[in-house]
Amino acid sequence: GVSSGEIVGLAWDGGALTEIWRSQTVHGGIADFSFEDADNDGLKDLVIVSSGAEGFGGGESSHIHIYRGSK
Repeated sequence: GVSSGEIVGLAWDGGALTEIWRSQTVHGGIADFSFEDADNDGLKDLVIVSSGAEGFGGGESSHIHIYRGSK
C-alpha cells in the first residue's frame, strides 16, 4: 500500500508551475481532501482524509487532518 503522501499547492507564474505551499507528510494514503471552513473562523482550511495507516490492534485506520487556513 501507500505509506505516506502530501498535498502541494501550485501556481502558474506565466512560464511554469511554482510551488506555493506544501502540507506536512501524512502517514498512510491520502483518500480525499477538501478546502472547507472546518473551525468556523471564516477561513478555508485544508482537510485531508488518510487511510491505510496501522491503527489500534494492528488493523487499518482512517484519520482526518486539518491544517488551518490563512488570510
